[in-house]
Amino acid sequence: MVLKDVLADWRDYDDAAFRLGIFLGVFPPDQKFNWVKRIKWNPEPLDLS
Repeated sequence: MVLKDVLADWRDYDDAAFRLGIFLGVFPPDQKFNWVKRIKWNPEPLDLS
């Protein structure tokens, strides 16, 4: 699948960033958006431990 297909029906910038993250392998394909949105808008440093 190519990126233009992944983003063909994007709804907003958060959704597009989420899909791009999955496409690039930053997030696993089964990742839930709600968990990712918390990370993107959290002012604290990310701690995945």
